[in-house]
Amino acid sequence: MASESAVPAGMPPGMPPGMMPGGMSAGGLPPGFGAGPINPFMYKPNVPGNVIGTAVFGLITITAVFQCIKYRSWYFHLWAQASLITTVALSIRTFAAIHLGEMEPYIIYSIAVGIPPTMIAIGLFMTFTRIIWFVAPDECITIRHLWLPSDWVTFLLGLMFAAAEIIRAAGGKLHLDNIVLLAVWIQWITLACFVVLATRFLIESESWACYPDRKQWRKLLVAVEASALILMFRATHSIVTVQELKNPMASQNKHEWIFWVFDVLPTLAVYIIQAIWHPGQYLPRWLTTFIFRKKLVVAERRIRARGTGFNISPPMPADPKSFEVTFAEVELGTVRNAYNGRRPHAVRAY
Repeated sequence: MASESAVPAGMPPGMPPGMMPGGMSAGGLPPGFGAGPINPFMYKPNVPGNVIGTAVFGLITITAVFQCIKYRSWYFHLWAQASLITTVALSIRTFAAIHLGEMEPYIIYSIAVGIPPTMIAIGLFMTFTRIIWFVAPDECITIRHLWLPSDWVTFLLGLMFAAAEIIRAAGGKLHLDNIVLLAVWIQWITLACFVVLATRFLIESESWACYPDRKQWRKLLVAVEASALILMFRATHSIVTVQELKNPMASQNKHEWIFWVFDVLPTLAVYIIQAIWHPGQYLPRWLTTFIFRKKLVVAERRIRARGTGFNISPPMPADPKSFEVTFAEVELGTVRNAYNGRRPHAVRAY
């Protein structure tokens, strides 16, 4: 008499009960909808692929920390933190892929993986603000030219993006798909507005007077715009994913490669772009501080506009692009440091 656990006729040996060839359940549904432990991925995740992804983002994290320290771009610590969170999220995803019957790792991964894109976007907004204060003439730092108050560019765009992520997380927890979809659309619109603002700034700056290292800062701005466009592409995929979330036959619920191609690879591309065109390579030290010090920035801009007060520190290296300068301002026979008593930072002269 045949055992109850015998494999039915026509089924490959070793096929789990309730499963059909191709990873589908007996009812024609992806794994997770059939009998047995619930698979939150709705497909069989590739464990080696997740391990490789975790290792790659681990290297990105090391690179981000190294560049942050090397260039003293303290405001750009958001990128190092974002890459670290991505690494942790993928490591948790790997654990969840090994233990498919446990929901807790998957829930933690789902929450953690949505945080880095928000931090990346805020980092882009902060870089754009610093580019404005680096190159724009005083008469162009106005709402008429920027379409937003210069002091509020990062705050307004970052607030919209972060608030949308909070709404998205809350909607997901309450299983309100329409709220989640609205939040993703807000993020997409925020990125689109940012791209428009940055593109307009890039075009309008063509008519301004020549500033130091004109080609270099424009490279940085183009890299920022490219990163924002990639994030828009990723947000577009998120919109489609939310709309098809409860459709077990949707492609993203049946194939893991869609997650890697449309979610992970765009994020990786943004990290690589910002590693190659790192803001610390183009912005002076007084614009890469942890906190944006407007008084310090205004003082530096005033001194640069006068075209005097340069004090070149000896000895001068062979590379003319790497010598350091400090600024001093002469008033009433006394030398007043432009940093208001603070130790002057060496800034890169271009």
